[in-house]
Amino acid sequence: MNLPNTLSAARIALAPVLLTLAWVGFPKGFLVTFAVAAATDAVDGWLARRWGQVTELGARLDSLGDLTLCSCLPVCAWWLWPDVVIGEAGWIGTAVATMIAPLGFGFARFGQLPSHHTRGAKIMTAALPFACLALLAGFPLVFHIAVVARVLVAIEEVTITLTLPEWTTPVPSLAVARALRRARADR
Repeated sequence: MNLPNTLSAARIALAPVLLTLAWVGFPKGFLVTFAVAAATDAVDGWLARRWGQVTELGARLDSLGDLTLCSCLPVCAWWLWPDVVIGEAGWIGTAVATMIAPLGFGFARFGQLPSHHTRGAKIMTAALPFACLALLAGFPLVFHIAVVARVLVAIEEVTITLTLPEWTTPVPSLAVARALRRARADR
């Protein structure tokens, strides 16, 4: 397994560590570990593209790593900062829904999880963890803006899934999905 894939796998492996740190009430350890996990997400794709190591396995590991990291965050935040979670429940629920809904649409349509890796999703995947940290640090507006942007990304991802003629990765934009659909129709 190449280094970019190893970084994605490490992000998946850090989820139980994050859950444990939150469960035992160690917020500083949680925040440091979460920042490291988020950093692996910022680096793995860049390295894969730079070193010519982009693979379907890497795309799947990256998507699973993102889902794993983002799925454990609300639980950990609840254990460590319940007042913040209660106060921001609507925003947090929306953020979680925008991560899950595109996966559900993809699985329903293709029988497997989508791995589009759109430009918007890449930006949001890098930005949302830091927006979550901003929320926990007392700056909810940063998180709110990120959630609104994530809603737009989710709409694009679902639209791409509905547009694609078959499961494909990567699909960096709706324009690419439409081109793939036209190319298939022209065959």
